[in-house]
Amino acid sequence: MPFNMQLISNHGSTNPIVARLTLQTFELLKWTDVADAQQIRLTELMHRAHLRLLRCYDHAYRIKLAERDQLEHWQIDALINPRKLPYVINLEADAEGFLMTATQYLRDLVPVFNTLWGAALKPEARRFWKMRSPLSEAEKWSIQTLGPNHALVPFLEANEAWIAELIKKRNAVEHREDGRDRLIIDNFRTLGPTIANPAWGRETPKRKAAMSLIVPEMEELLSLLLSFGEELFVIAVTEKPRWEHVVVREIPEEARNPTCPIRFTTTLDEEMAKRLAAAGSAKS
Repeated sequence: MPFNMQLISNHGSTNPIVARLTLQTFELLKWTDVADAQQIRLTELMHRAHLRLLRCYDHAYRIKLAERDQLEHWQIDALINPRKLPYVINLEADAEGFLMTATQYLRDLVPVFNTLWGAALKPEARRFWKMRSPLSEAEKWSIQTLGPNHALVPFLEANEAWIAELIKKRNAVEHREDGRDRLIIDNFRTLGPTIANPAWGRETPKRKAAMSLIVPEMEELLSLLLSFGEELFVIAVTEKPRWEHVVVREIPEEARNPTCPIRFTTTLDEEMAKRLAAAGSAKS
């Protein structure tokens, strides 16, 4: 589900990034069979990652807010000067900054992966990307070390495509002088009788850019990036519970506390819940 950026920026616990990458992480770690030293390390790593993702949020938020404000002014100014187009200042800088920071966030998650699962992958975002191989390095390591049926394998496979495109877009910015891919960014522009919102796309030497609206895609990417980071922990808690009969439950979006909208929580499995209920009934 796309990440819903509020039009009033808030980096407190009401922001899902804060709630789900810090507060939720601390709570999940309590129920995970991970050594104390590793828990401290994971807390530090996730704190760093959540700050990085908040910077992505800020880049996207600035574009969304400027886009909204420009449209409002254009609707008023069009009555006086119909030829004047709205324009998002610093669109390119924020779009490129979003891509750079998002890949840095993925890089920050590699040490999290290493700490949770005992891997030793180099901290680079491309560890989650297949590149020209059948498997990403993270997926290859998971299959060889944990087995092809481990939960990490389909999880990494399911997230590879969007990670690959994100990194390719970032590379198009970082290596723009190489004559390979180019990131095309369009500001507001005329489209028939109306105007089109800012869009972007990756152009290759063999293919023209398939343009998509920037703000909706950034919202979707924020959601994917956030889910990717938190679900690493969910898999670990599911496989390495500190106590028996502990399971992870996803809270439906409509039932989440708006002041701290965590997505996952721990609870007792059905068998233990029934035992406790029966014991309580016997006492009464």
